[in-house]
Amino acid sequence: MKRPSFQFYPGDWLNDAGLRLCSLPARGLWLEMMCFMHQASTYGHLLIAGRSPSTEELARLLGQRDISVTEWVQELDTNKVFSRTDEGVIYSRRMVQDEKNRKQWARRQRNHRNKGHSLERDNGVTLGASHAEVTSKSQLSSSSSSSSTSLSTTSPKGEVSASKTPDCPHEQIIELYHRILPECPHVVSWTSTRKGYLQARWREDKTRQSLAWWEWFFGFVKKSDYLCGRVTPPPGRNRFLADLEWLIVQGNFVKILEKRYAVNRGQEGPRKVAL
Repeated sequence: MKRPSFQFYPGDWLNDAGLRLCSLPARGLWLEMMCFMHQASTYGHLLIAGRSPSTEELARLLGQRDISVTEWVQELDTNKVFSRTDEGVIYSRRMVQDEKNRKQWARRQRNHRNKGHSLERDNGVTLGASHAEVTSKSQLSSSSSSSSTSLSTTSPKGEVSASKTPDCPHEQIIELYHRILPECPHVVSWTSTRKGYLQARWREDKTRQSLAWWEWFFGFVKKSDYLCGRVTPPPGRNRFLADLEWLIVQGNFVKILEKRYAVNRGQEGPRKVAL
């Protein structure tokens, strides 16, 4: 079934030098093209009815003049915003890579379920409470509107009411982790224990119930030399590199938000994400 949406990263959009060199109409055209690519039979490729449209056909679809669309496509091409297949089909490098990552992750999940066991790594960290204990604590925490452990004081715009907590988007959060922290260990298997940890962190505080908050959190982690393996260890000890499971275990998670692993005292701590 076709997904109703695709990932859009405002930071990448604003920081893409090639895209910023294009005119505003050309950038708007690229966004329209990405929508067509999302609907294409080959994901991330500009295909209409199964074939690559000409600029004249694209202009008719958009209600624009042929010459204008031709100029905008040329701008995008000159600044290497898109790539082309050997057959000349325009495609988005990012969308194609994201789809590849999504399929790989889904395949690993299926293999894990079929085999009935996980491919867990031993990173030398004691994980502490069981999934049941973590879930129980998170439910108790979410039931109290005056929890003393909450690190936030206000709620982001667009937040759901307290009567219903939105489902934790595990796959999308994992994709954010892979994108923002590529130097950290890749998630190979998402076990029930790991799901429990992430679900608990999601439910504990309403401000965490948005992808924007998790994008900020992984960006905050990236600033830490210690967590990202950029600190030279003492002789005889291995370099530490945090993985996603380590980051979301309650004790480690709280220390990160308390800036225990911050690079310097000026590093920004926990905050609200305006949506």
